[in-house]
This record gives sequence, C-alpha cells and structure tokens, in this order.
Amino acid sequence: IIVLLSLPEIPVGAKRVLSLIIEEDAEGQKMGGALGWEDSFRGELYGYAWNTILEHPFIGSGFGLDVKEAISILSARAGGTYAEFLALSGSYHNSIIAFAVKLGIPCALIFIIISIIIPYRFYKLISKARSSDLRSCSIAIFAFWVANTGMLLMNGGPHQFFICMLLNGLMSSISTLKLDELK
Repeated sequence: IIVLLSLPEIPVGAKRVLSLIIEEDAEGQKMGGALGWEDSFRGELYGYAWNTILEHPFIGSGFGLDVKEAISILSARAGGTYAEFLALSGSYHNSIIAFAVKLGIPCALIFIIISIIIPYRFYKLISKARSSDLRSCSIAIFAFWVANTGMLLMNGGPHQFFICMLLNGLMSSISTLKLDELK
C-alpha cells in the first residue's frame, strides 16, 4: 500500500481512502482526512465561512450569486487555494456552517435544536416499543439518520441537509403516533 501511495497516478480520492488505513506514505509524509494529506484545508475553509458569517450574522448572505461573486470565484480558482475556491462557491464541507453562512446564525441554531430534539424523542419511542417490526424499522431509520448526520457535518452538501430534514420529519411523525396503534 505504501508503494501505491507514492505513485503520482493514484487519484487524490483513492489516497484519501487509503489514508484511513495507514498513517504515512512512502516518503514519510503524514496523511490526514482533509484532502488525503495533512494540511490546513478545513481550518482555512472554516475561516472563510466565519468571515462571511460575521458580515451578515443574523440574516446570512443569501443564496444568490451576483457578478462580483462570480468574478471572485473565477479569480480564486485561477490563483487561490482550493479552500478559497470552495468557500467562494458556497461549499463549506459542513452543512450547518453553510446554513449559518446562507441564512444566518439564528436559523442554524433552530436547525441544530430541531435536529437534537426530534431524534431524542424518536430514540425514547423506539426504546419503549414492544413491536419487533416497529423497533426494527425505527432502528434502521435512526441508524440512517446517524450516518447522514455524520455526512452532513463532514461533507455537507444540500442533499445531506435534505435527507436530514426528511428523516427528521419521518421521525417526528412516527413519534407523535401512539405506540398502542403501532402494534
């Protein structure tokens, strides 16, 4: 594996996956989770996000893209870092941070609170369920929510946010039903 990692033809994505197995490449360079190698990628990306949040902390920067932003994105891609390009294009590798950037801190906090309360209520429901079918289905939904929440925090695309909201809605609707009706 170490020999494979030192080859220049190995795609970055493959090196990133292999970095979970071993900690150093053939040259002794430490490997990490951000881009496959130890670097300051996420720190730099979150720094750009924080600066944008501070510009509009309550209402966010919105979802629009004007000419100034488009020019900034293109110029960052030409001479800036990859983290700068992603930040300017609105991808922060963390949906909650992206939510705070686009809609403001209050909306991000509401999302966090909802995403804690609903799964907690749902967990309480499945721990009391007597029906094995209900329990199995509920555990599968909860496990999928846990995995998706991890993706929401680590990669943070709109699809993870959408799936999280769908699962929150599903868990909320199941939690409001009476257990006796679900036997």
